[in-house]
Amino acid sequence: MAAAKPLAPAPQRDFGPPLRRAVSSPRPLVVHVPAGRLVVGGLAAGVGCMMLTPIAPILAVAFAAAGFAIAPVFPTGIAWLHERLHDATDATAIVIGASTLGGVGGPALVGLVISVRGPGAVPVVLFAMAICALAAALAVAAVGRSARTSLPT
Repeated sequence: MAAAKPLAPAPQRDFGPPLRRAVSSPRPLVVHVPAGRLVVGGLAAGVGCMMLTPIAPILAVAFAAAGFAIAPVFPTGIAWLHERLHDATDATAIVIGASTLGGVGGPALVGLVISVRGPGAVPVVLFAMAICALAAALAVAAVGRSARTSLPT
């Protein structure tokens, strides 16, 4: 029998300097991207991922991707609020209080829909919640644009 040849090492892929910098950067993404754009973009990506949940073979991947897309929205939204309303000190407290109500009411709403419609309704309810969050973020972005353009320079 002849001796087996050793396998050649797999070629290394180089995705270029921009991707290497973004992945290896110790600075958070919000340093590179404006907070409002990150909030709206994360919510839009989450809505896009939620649109893929009816496809059974990729259901778990779509839910995971939606979670990763929406994950930075809350902390970045707080920073965005501070940028928009830096003089309104009570605004942060109101938003955090409202978020705790959402943290209690959201799961209760999903549970209610499951008890009435069954577990198949979960993607629809989460999609509707993501659409509402995206609409709210777009409204805040639009109000911010109109407020900036109406202010004298």
